[in-house]
Amino acid sequence: MKLISTATLIASLLHISNTSAEINVIDNDDSGFSVISNWTTSENLNGFWGNNYVYLDARTNTGSAQWEFSLSGSGSYEVSAYWTSNVNRSSDAIYSVHDDNGVTDIPVSQSQNGSIWFPLGEFSNPTKVVLSTNGTDGFVIADAVKAESVQVEASSSLQSYKVVAYGQSTRNIGSPTTTCRINSTLTDSNDESYMYSYKFKSSSSSSSCRCRSSILINVTSYDISNSRTEKLQCIVAD
Repeated sequence: MKLISTATLIASLLHISNTSAEINVIDNDDSGFSVISNWTTSENLNGFWGNNYVYLDARTNTGSAQWEFSLSGSGSYEVSAYWTSNVNRSSDAIYSVHDDNGVTDIPVSQSQNGSIWFPLGEFSNPTKVVLSTNGTDGFVIADAVKAESVQVEASSSLQSYKVVAYGQSTRNIGSPTTTCRINSTLTDSNDESYMYSYKFKSSSSSSSCRCRSSILINVTSYDISNSRTEKLQCIVAD
C-alpha cells in the first residue's frame, strides 16, 4: 500500500448517564388522550396496553386521535406508539409528531408490529402525537404512545492518537479511499455506556483528510483491550 498521509485522531469520550429517564406514557383512557369522531372502545383483540383500545374504520369514517404530552424536562425524547395488530388493520396509518422543529409524519402498518413499543423516532421537546384516518385504509387503532427522555452527559475526557492513512485501490467519487485504524482501550465494571466521537486533523498541508464516526460501545464488566481495532473511512483528496 502507498502511504498517503498521516493524521491526528482526536477522540472525545461521551458518558451516557445511568440516571433515570423521564417516561411519559399516555393511554387511550388517560386525560391527555382525545378523539374527533365516533371511535369505538374494544377489548376484542388481546395484547393492548392498559384496559382497552379504540378503533375507527377508515373505509367509512374519518377522524383523528390525539395524545398530548406533559413533560417535566426538556431536550430529546424517543417517541413510540403501541397498537394491536391484525390483517384488517390500516396498512399506512400516519402518526404526526409535533415538536420544536414542527410536525413529522411517520407512516406505519398496523397490520404488523403489534403489542410492542414501536419507535417513531427521536424528537426535540415533543408536545403531542396525532393519528388521523385521512387517506388510509382498514381499521385504525389508537391505544398508547410514549415519550422517553434521551440522556447524554459529556465528560471532559479527550485522547489523541497518531494515525497513519494508507491508500487502497478502492475509489469513491474520484478520490482514493483510505482505511484508518486505531487501537483504543476502555474498561468499565459498572455497566456504563460510552460513546467515542472521532475527528481527524491532517498533519500534511498537501492533502485533506476528512473522517467522522460515532461508535456506541456497551460496556458490561469486560475489557476492550488494545487489540481492538476501530475502522474508519477517510476520504483523501487528490
